[in-house]
Amino acid sequence: MDDVVASDVPHGTSEKKVLILIFDGVRWDKLHEARTPNIDALAAGGQLGRTMTYDPDEYSALTVSGPGHSTLLTGVWPDKHRVLSNAIEPNELDRFPDVLTRLRSVRPDLSTFAIGDWPPLMEQIIDAPHVKILFPSNEGSGEGASSARQIIAWTSETLSRHNPDVGYVYLILADVAGHRFGGASAAYIEAIEQLDREVGTLVHAVRARATYDQEDWLILSATDHGHLDEGGHGGGEPEVREIWTLAVGGDIRPSPVGGAGMAMVDIVPTALRHLGIDVDPAWQLDGTAADELDQASELA
Repeated sequence: MDDVVASDVPHGTSEKKVLILIFDGVRWDKLHEARTPNIDALAAGGQLGRTMTYDPDEYSALTVSGPGHSTLLTGVWPDKHRVLSNAIEPNELDRFPDVLTRLRSVRPDLSTFAIGDWPPLMEQIIDAPHVKILFPSNEGSGEGASSARQIIAWTSETLSRHNPDVGYVYLILADVAGHRFGGASAAYIEAIEQLDREVGTLVHAVRARATYDQEDWLILSATDHGHLDEGGHGGGEPEVREIWTLAVGGDIRPSPVGGAGMAMVDIVPTALRHLGIDVDPAWQLDGTAADELDQASELA
């Protein structure tokens, strides 16, 4: 996977495009403690809100990356996709595939890519986008920063010089810092601030596209869990379960920062709606598109 080049991404067909940015292990409270001007700028034009992971006791799951990312990617809770730990298997991902694989099935004309630095995600959870790239970090030696630079460089080139319709970018950087130094550490805050700089680089790449004025971009972002002050996760503590989601662009209407955010399962239907794809009831998605949530709130 690591020998794929940006030009391998097929030429897209849609003026409506989606960029999904997933940052592993970023606590809601620490996101606000850190200096994040690029995320703040996106939030000012969209929705950045607090939400919660699944209840690990309810689903017999651990509050860890495997179930978290499977939920974000499939639009269903762990009782359906059945990824209950970082072992990933057994699972029901054939019945409830990741959104990129579903798009490959229902709209093969859409150009899709996924890139990240956690092997179980790229090798076991995400199945069949057009292009899939793993830049594994050496977590034990804290090399998440190195893989992040490779991922952002590749993605920036792809966004700037090619024409994908849907991109999925995952970075493990903050999770590595949380495990090594703890969620209350300066290193954890520094990792979040580096992630913000990477957001700025990718947003610039999108807006610098020659065809940007003719395109309608939706940017979605989220995390899968938080971290304890001393580091680590896996329980039901508030600092582990309290997370956030971000949506900007498309039909997303701005709302004050810190309100109720989209649920983890809302990411997938929000992306599908933006792309003009009707959700088939047979898919049994648990989420609702963010703009539909807005409309329901106004009617209540």
